[in-house]
Amino acid sequence: MVYNVKKTFYQREGSKWAELWTLLHIYFTFMCISFFSIGVGISDNTNWLVLLGGAIAYFFGLQAAHFFDQLPSVKGSRYIRLLTKKELLTLGILSAIIAFGLGIHFTIEWQAWHMIWLIPLQGAFIALYPLPQLSKGFFHNDFWFALSFGFLPVAVGFYANTLTLSWIIIPFGVLCFLLSLMEITLSRHVRKLRKIAAEGINVTSANIDATATITKTTQGNRVTVEKPQIPIEECIAKPERALQLLCITSYLLAISIFVI
Repeated sequence: MVYNVKKTFYQREGSKWAELWTLLHIYFTFMCISFFSIGVGISDNTNWLVLLGGAIAYFFGLQAAHFFDQLPSVKGSRYIRLLTKKELLTLGILSAIIAFGLGIHFTIEWQAWHMIWLIPLQGAFIALYPLPQLSKGFFHNDFWFALSFGFLPVAVGFYANTLTLSWIIIPFGVLCFLLSLMEITLSRHVRKLRKIAAEGINVTSANIDATATITKTTQGNRVTVEKPQIPIEECIAKPERALQLLCITSYLLAISIFVI
């Protein structure tokens, strides 16, 4: 049986605007912005212009990655049917110009010279992760995703706000790295289950060995008991719920940094 399932819980279909909404990946975009905000907030004083400008820069930088990721030459999950290659390239380039433009502006205005290597480093991952052919897939894995999505935004946020680098970045950066690692692990797992459901492959067990048998011995008698089958909807719902809660946790963590 083939299920009519979406690629992700927030996917919208039927128009280009709906596809644009999907490509925002809004839950995960705000998760990354939360990590940047944590970097800004762990210093003694907060420059709110840095927080706002950096959040906007990260928003458009992430959108550039999302648009480039959907180009026909890129392998991976496809979320679009109506948006054309030209439209994706245009949106991706414009988003990247806005993101890098803001970064360059703040670098010059505040003489934040470490941004000279931080911005290209963060920008490199924007290109290398969705375009694995540029690095022969070396950077297209969970470790580099968590480093660029979790650790680096903390470092960039702290430096942009203080114009210094400190060891305090490491524990908070590692925390956000681990949250990002959990996010990509759950996300890949759910995406695989949705693909299984869409293709109708062993739907009732979702390829998780739910139909295997157990042999028990009771008073010398061997009894074979089948494991209960798990509906595909439940297989998807539980980890996806955990994924949503993980995103909310990152938002609340960022808010708490500024409240405490």
